[in-house]
Amino acid sequence: MFVDFYDLTMGGAIAASLLRDEWTTLALNSMFFSAAGGGAAVGVFAAGFLADRIGRIKVLQLSLALMTFGTLLCAVAPTMWFLIASRTLAAIGMGALPTIGYVYLSEVLPARVRGSWVSGLGVIVAASSSVASVAAFYLLPIGAWRLMFFMPAVAGLLLAVALQLIPESPRWLAAQGKLAKATDALARITAERAPLSIKSHTAPVTTVVVSPSEISAKASALFRAPLFWRLILGAGLAVGATVTSNSAVAWMPTVLLASGSVARGLGDNLVIMLGAPLGSVVGYFIINRVSRRGAIAATSIAASCLAVICAYLDRGSGLVPVALILMASINLVCTLILGVYLPELFPTSLRARGSSFALTLSRLVLIAAPFGVAMILTAFGGMGFMFFLAACLLGIALLVVLLGVETAATPLAD
Repeated sequence: MFVDFYDLTMGGAIAASLLRDEWTTLALNSMFFSAAGGGAAVGVFAAGFLADRIGRIKVLQLSLALMTFGTLLCAVAPTMWFLIASRTLAAIGMGALPTIGYVYLSEVLPARVRGSWVSGLGVIVAASSSVASVAAFYLLPIGAWRLMFFMPAVAGLLLAVALQLIPESPRWLAAQGKLAKATDALARITAERAPLSIKSHTAPVTTVVVSPSEISAKASALFRAPLFWRLILGAGLAVGATVTSNSAVAWMPTVLLASGSVARGLGDNLVIMLGAPLGSVVGYFIINRVSRRGAIAATSIAASCLAVICAYLDRGSGLVPVALILMASINLVCTLILGVYLPELFPTSLRARGSSFALTLSRLVLIAAPFGVAMILTAFGGMGFMFFLAACLLGIALLVVLLGVETAATPLAD
């Protein structure tokens, strides 16, 4: 997940720098961002079904392999069109990482600490935006943008190896009827010496073979009440959170560089991106003390107001510090929705597919969103961009108030 968010921030900074160097155009940059959205949509959709069939860990390993290969191709791209194509391939692998990663965490962490642990992880994940901004600040002014692509490639290789040491989700193993393996995995996770016991609710310990028809029938439950309304809720929140976060991270450098030098614009972007881990720190301390629904609604409304304020500010009147707080708020909203709330909406047997369906829709929207943002920037500049972010955040608040259910401290359904 660190690699995924590093790549998002890196892509925005590189696109803005290449635009200024006339290596690309605003239209090609829109295609660059859309390629990431389209590739991620394919990756998320496929990963959801594969994760429920072959396991969470195997899908994470496959995703890392695709991401690494695609990112290496980006590093040697001779043209912008080649870079766009390579970006699409990398995004197929990268799109699955946060989705399946959060699903895995939701299944191995107990309800009483799930929110704070995921928010704590969000500090590390959000710090990737700051790391990418630091790298961009030093490398892009000297034209060394290709080096930035090698960093996630190396990280991907190391993570794929490290995943060999991580046990599969005990909940997924139990749902497949592999109760002995589930018991062993749980013992490894909890580091208990005494054997733990996972018992079937309906049958003796056996290995259940799930046929494709049975899997299809289970998936169809997502489109019937009561899960259908949760699917609608999850999809809407995922679209709002993803479009808001990706737009803020990807296009903020373009907004800042339009009114100043490369060094100053990238420096301001670096400061603003420091707000991302700050939002996760706040989430760590409050998430288990407040309702999920209320926290999402309140934070979204506050962030929407901050975006409106930013629309009327410039660098001299305090844009950078207010935008930093805005970025912290946006990251907190995304952590609450994507890392905590979304996986909790679905039962174990459908958790990966339910989450992936919602996030696939959000990634599909991301294909068109960059073109819309580019049109807004062309017609209304930075002010229009800030109002766009405000509208997205207000939409999230309205959706969770009207359709939201409370999941705090609720054990995951099986």
